[in-house]
Amino acid sequence: MIETLVSYEHRTAGFSLPLPESWQAVEDPQPAVPLVALEPDRGGIFRCNVVVSVDQVPEGLDVAGWQAGAEPMMRQAMQDFLLLDLEELQVGGRPAMYRLAHHLVPDLGPVTMAQWMLLRAGRGHTLTFSIGTMEYETRADLFVDIARGFRFAESAGEN
Repeated sequence: MIETLVSYEHRTAGFSLPLPESWQAVEDPQPAVPLVALEPDRGGIFRCNVVVSVDQVPEGLDVAGWQAGAEPMMRQAMQDFLLLDLEELQVGGRPAMYRLAHHLVPDLGPVTMAQWMLLRAGRGHTLTFSIGTMEYETRADLFVDIARGFRFAESAGEN
């Protein structure tokens, strides 16, 4: 499935990223979540989505230290959580982490979740992409394209 990507900018959270043109962008649905973007409803099928969350990170923690407690919380919050991959890498020249995991959403089935986590100016930014597991292979490149296009606004703190 070829998706036309358009630029999305969240002015107050200080980031931009490309999103599929047909997706609905919901700004600031809850504290610490500046964006939830959802593919169009497909009648009872898990809706592929992108969520950007921003957390205050205690001073002195690097990205690995910030993420050290995430897995136990995910195991508690997500049914049948299974970590598939966790690695440290560079995104745009800054330290980052990548996580791939699986969990079960009641009434909708298995879901695969890919996350990229970055630190900037004392805040942790997490891009979370979720999709029904059986569709993951066909949409994984879309997730990578969106993550590669993630940018911090110049006025949003350190560059």
